[in-house]
Amino acid sequence: MTMAALLDEHAAWTPEALALTVADRAHTFAELAAAADRYARAFEASGVRPGDRVLFLAHNGLPFVAVHFAASRAGAVLVGVNWRLSAFEIAQIVQDSAPSLVLAEHDLLDLLAQAEGLPRVVTLDGPRSDLEEWLASGDAVGLADHSAPENVLMMLYTTGTTGRAKGVVISERNVNQMLREVSVRWLMRPDMSFVAVLPLFHVSGTGAIFSTLFAGGEVILPADASAETIARTIDERKVTHSALVPTVLNSFVHDPSLQKYDLSSLEVLIYGAAPSGGTLIQDAMALMPRCGFTQGYGLTETTGGVSVAPLRHHGEEDDRPGTVGQACTKYEIRVVDPATLEDVPAGTDGEVWLRGPQNALGYWDRPEETAAAFLPDGWFRTGDIGVLDEDGYLYLKDRLKDVIISGGENIYSVEVESALLAHPEILEVAVYGVSDEHWGERVKAVVVRIPGSTLDEAGVLEHARTRLARYKCPRVIEFAAEMPKSASGKILKHALRQREADVTG
Repeated sequence: MTMAALLDEHAAWTPEALALTVADRAHTFAELAAAADRYARAFEASGVRPGDRVLFLAHNGLPFVAVHFAASRAGAVLVGVNWRLSAFEIAQIVQDSAPSLVLAEHDLLDLLAQAEGLPRVVTLDGPRSDLEEWLASGDAVGLADHSAPENVLMMLYTTGTTGRAKGVVISERNVNQMLREVSVRWLMRPDMSFVAVLPLFHVSGTGAIFSTLFAGGEVILPADASAETIARTIDERKVTHSALVPTVLNSFVHDPSLQKYDLSSLEVLIYGAAPSGGTLIQDAMALMPRCGFTQGYGLTETTGGVSVAPLRHHGEEDDRPGTVGQACTKYEIRVVDPATLEDVPAGTDGEVWLRGPQNALGYWDRPEETAAAFLPDGWFRTGDIGVLDEDGYLYLKDRLKDVIISGGENIYSVEVESALLAHPEILEVAVYGVSDEHWGERVKAVVVRIPGSTLDEAGVLEHARTRLARYKCPRVIEFAAEMPKSASGKILKHALRQREADVTG
């Protein structure tokens, strides 16, 4: 089933059921389908053809949800862009994806300032909005259905080991399998509601929102992502499901001003977007004893989660602490020695490999990187280090790609290092994550200056902000005379991490 067919089915069978509530404005499945069809007609009128890329730069809302279904109908490829990126980073994505059309919110137009070769830009809101004019251009156009299971539905950009963003090519088939799996694992049903705060430019946000709609439930997009707004929404709307990062859970547990909100309606809470650490999850379980907690494992390249841990409630013994679960239906997990490419015994560290129908088609216009990661026999090399126990439960140990997860955002150290090394007074730099009670992890940079430089922390940060989104910029900057290195001259990050652990105790 394509996304377009999914919406058609719900609009036909339950047209008056609530599908999407944005702030206080509710939309039925019939209304959502009508909105999606208007976008699809406007695509046709604008000359968007099957396979063309449409770049979307906006916050979660009705347009962002509707445009996914419209892209499916039109056979177009939706490129949802992270609005937290810098103009420099977004210019790279525009150049790489070569979109035929751009849709953007008024307040985000400045992020397109450095992009060259922009096609028509439709402004979705604000004083210069031409959305209604653009949508009206398609009102007289017949609604052509170009959707097909083998079509590419979206490209989500992720930064890999080269430090440059690359588009992960995700098909309708990939998404449909994810929706079927997630809706079952998260106990979704037509009378449920999901308060969704994860952005749709992330695969986790896509999974949360569209699996709810797949099940016929209601997606609630709150006015903002603050802990209080989320808590109030859960209380007032009796929300049953959500996916929240530890920063929000931490506020639920420790902020006295939030204790007035009743969170007892929650039945399923997914918390796997960032390291949890300490007793946070146990404390949150005690606060919401009727709610089942779970986490999982997946990547953009696997269209989200491909392993899910069993739901656990307050008071239940955790006999597998830290597991991200077993492989989902139709999925296989291997742990392989990165050097020999042979499977390692149960309980032994190795690189995690994944195979199944959610594996993306590859990287856009990156044949060499695609061939290195997506193997001919269907396995995807994650670059993550993990352990499988005798029963097939997966435990993550480290990240070969040096991903830092801060407040639910993935930050790749090599990207930050590349940006910092562009400063003429920085000789060497090593970036890694350090523990942070509020954010999970924060970015630390160890910097070696060129001889005679007086570059200080403010100077490093000022430079970083010209090339990186603010959340990627170092929160801790340390200057060093030299780096620990291997015999071949490679910087030994593990030695820096060990020194950090020794200092912090």
